[in-house]
Amino acid sequence: MEIWEHDGNLYEVSSYYCLPDDAWTYALQGITGPPGTGPHLDVSIADKTPDEGPFAPRSQHYVVVSFGPGAIPWLVLRRFRDHVQTSGDIVTESQPAEVVGDIRRTNNAWHYGDPRCEVNSFYFSDRDAWCYELCVLDPDPNANNYLEVLVPDLTPNGPFTPATVDRVVLTPHGEVNLPWPLFTRFVTAVELAGDIAT
Repeated sequence: MEIWEHDGNLYEVSSYYCLPDDAWTYALQGITGPPGTGPHLDVSIADKTPDEGPFAPRSQHYVVVSFGPGAIPWLVLRRFRDHVQTSGDIVTESQPAEVVGDIRRTNNAWHYGDPRCEVNSFYFSDRDAWCYELCVLDPDPNANNYLEVLVPDLTPNGPFTPATVDRVVLTPHGEVNLPWPLFTRFVTAVELAGDIAT
C-alpha cells in the first residue's frame, strides 16, 4: 500500500488478489474526508490460472477499469495509470485488438470489440471549461453513464486558454466500466489533443 498526496488531498493505492473475481486488483481510493466519500478507481486483471498456483494475468482484453463517484485529479489519474501499466500485470497479445475512434470536435463513435462509446469534445460554457466526454452506450434509454474531463478556461470571455494540468479533473457519472485498452486510449487521446497546458 502507498499513500499519494495531491493538492492537500490523500489517495491510498493498494493491490490485492480478489478471490470472488479470480482477479488481481489495483485500487485508488481518496482518503481525505469521511470514509467512503472519496473518489475511487479499480483495475481488475483476470487470472489466467486461478486454480493452478500463482497469479498469471490474462490479456489486457480481460482487464476492466471501474470508476466510483468523485472527481479524480488528472495528475493522480495519470500516475495511477502509469503505476498499473508498469506493474508487469498488463499483458499485450502479439496482435492486440484495436480501439477504433479518435477525438474530433464532433460526436465520434468508438468501440473496442463489443463495448461501444461516443466521445464528445466541446466548450462547456456553464463551467468555463473545455470538456471531453466518453459516453458508454447502453440499451437502457434511461442510463447515463459517462466520463467527463474538464479543462478550466483561464480566459472565459476570450479565446480558450487552457489551465495547467494540475487543475484538470476527470469525473465519472453513473456506472462506468471500461476495458483497459479503451480507458488508456481515451486518456492518451485527451493528452494528445493539445487542450491541456503543462
